[in-house]
Amino acid sequence: MKSKVFAKIVLGALAGGATLMFVSCGSKLSGTYKTDFMGIEAGYTLKSGNKVTAFSPVGTFDGTYTFDESTNVVKVEFAGETHELVFDEAAKTLTDEMIVYTKK
Repeated sequence: MKSKVFAKIVLGALAGGATLMFVSCGSKLSGTYKTDFMGIEAGYTLKSGNKVTAFSPVGTFDGTYTFDESTNVVKVEFAGETHELVFDEAAKTLTDEMIVYTKK
């Protein structure tokens, strides 16, 4: 009986730790990243659940994202089209080729 209780406690602790790990990953990225080029504002809002909204003067687009921590690459997908952004945690930026989006 004691071993079953101990096993449940260990499994609960592991599940809780895994949940915290995933929540902390999302919170590292979560937020709005903007750029202002010649008075034109555009950017991305990364949300929990790997949801993303891109915005520009043309409109807004909802999609999903994945984050590869080993390369710091965020892959954003909208309607089958994928964009790769490089995340810089220290600078709080996402970079898409020559465009830099800063976390606001």
